[in-house]
Amino acid sequence: MQIKLPWPHKDLSPNARVHHHALARVKAAYKEACMWECKAQRLGPIDADALHLSITFCPPDNRRRDLDNMLASIKAACDAISEITRVDDSKWSIAIRKGEKGGYVQFDISPSPMATEEQQIAQCKVCKAIAHHKKHQTAHWQQMRVLLAEMEQQI
Repeated sequence: MQIKLPWPHKDLSPNARVHHHALARVKAAYKEACMWECKAQRLGPIDADALHLSITFCPPDNRRRDLDNMLASIKAACDAISEITRVDDSKWSIAIRKGEKGGYVQFDISPSPMATEEQQIAQCKVCKAIAHHKKHQTAHWQQMRVLLAEMEQQI
C-alpha cells in the first residue's frame, strides 16, 4: 500500500533548536495530522508479523538535506503508522531515498513475514557449523570451497 503524508514541520528536524514544550506540541500536531491522513487514505490494521517501509522524501524545495535527519524528523509519522497498522515499529525494515521536489513523504508499506523461532535457530546452527568447519579447515570446508568455486565459474 502506498500513502503520502505531509512534509514534517521544520521544528521536527534534529538540527532545530526548539524548547522541549514547543517541540512536544509540534510532534503531537504532526502525529495527529498523519493519523488523519492515514485514515483518509484507508490505511488500517495489517495482519503481519513485520512490515517493510520504503520511504521517499520529496522535499518542498531544492535545499540540501541529509537522509538521516529527514528520517529522524518523521518519527511522529512512523509512530502514527505503527499505531494505525498495529504493527510495532521495532519489527520494521526500512529503505529510504530522496525523491523529486513535492513537499510530502511517500510510504510504500508491505507486509514482510518474520522468520519463526525454529527457522532462526536452524539458521544459527548452520552458521555455527560453517564457522567451525572454516576455522578448522576440515574436509567439509574444502569440499564447500570447491563447490563455491565451480558455481562462480558458471555465473
